Amino acid sequence: LGTMELKGEALASMLSQGFPAVDTAPTYKNETAVGQGLSPAAYLIAKVPRAATGDGQGSSGVRDALRKSLQRLGRRKADLVLLHWPDKACEDGSLAAVWAALEEAREAGEAGGRGPP
Repeated sequence: LGTMELKGEALASMLSQGFPAVDTAPTYKNETAVGQGLSPAAYLIAKVPRAATGDGQGSSGVRDALRKSLQRLGRRKADLVLLHWPDKACEDGSLAAVWAALEEAREAGEAGGRGPP
């Protein structure tokens, strides 16, 4: 279930149907509501925002963004973490550092799979 356009009752209704996989991102501005309605068994796909992947933030920006998302979602781990609009990391040469941060998140138990969208 993609949650980009879902808010309020529509979001609650969709989540109550027990979708097996849920996709969310900070840019959707509904992570707290998604977390409140998310089944513990749901496969969580989280996205690291574009802004966290560049501007010299390196791995700390990626890890911080993921941790904040997990806190809003009420989860300790995302099953899959994607880079939301990875073009910035590709253009500025930070993709290796971003990928290393995703590896660190996986090793720390904050992420399962990882990759670009």
